[in-house]
Amino acid sequence: MRAPEAIPFRGRAKWGEVAGNVLLAALGSLLAWVAFSQVPANVLPVRVAAWFTLFAVVITLVLVLALVVTRQMPTVEPHVHDGKAGFEVHAWRGDWWHAIGLDLGLGTAGVVICVLAVRAGSDWLLGALVVGTLGAWFLIRALLAVVGRRRNEALLFLDDYVIHRTPAGWSGCPGSSVQAVRGRGNAVVLILDSPAVVTECPALWRGSRRIAADSMVVRCSMMGHTAEALADWLQDALGLNADGEPQQPHRRR
Repeated sequence: MRAPEAIPFRGRAKWGEVAGNVLLAALGSLLAWVAFSQVPANVLPVRVAAWFTLFAVVITLVLVLALVVTRQMPTVEPHVHDGKAGFEVHAWRGDWWHAIGLDLGLGTAGVVICVLAVRAGSDWLLGALVVGTLGAWFLIRALLAVVGRRRNEALLFLDDYVIHRTPAGWSGCPGSSVQAVRGRGNAVVLILDSPAVVTECPALWRGSRRIAADSMVVRCSMMGHTAEALADWLQDALGLNADGEPQQPHRRR
């Protein structure tokens, strides 16, 4: 099966991402400099926050370098899942690992600041609990990513099954349940005629994005295909025509 046309990662899409992250790194560097130079070293909570900010700047600059040298976002590739052969396309993993790194850093800093504030005395107790709670939230979010409850955006098309992975969880359905495929903006929408199996993250870490059972919305902004090209490829792979009618009835059992 021929893969959809790949688009190079360049122009506004690339350099907009680079510029945005360079700006964040510059702002973080300024904040770290202020914290290190203007706040006494014995104010340990601020010093911990400054070290986290410096850590965030470093991994953001690593992300910038990765964006600069990347010429092609991920494209449709052959893939084997649970012994079943098929195809997969996923979002670029640089952003994903950068986000996990920030979560781990924020979580660790929050817990450390909480401990230091509690040890400083009762005057800091309320603030310590707030910061510690936020730190725990970020650490759990990173843990959910490590154990697979949160996943990098991806679509797996197997011989008889379709799986959509997202940061909010995942969903799956037989290929025969896909009624239509449409490209909308930077997303591919799969409309289902029977409910998908849905596994979501716990509500506190799911964010505003819910996983619908009657459709799959695959975000393609960090993939190597346009949404329209990927939708056309999926439509053909599933044996559907532009009106959602089957072209190959044996694929729609």
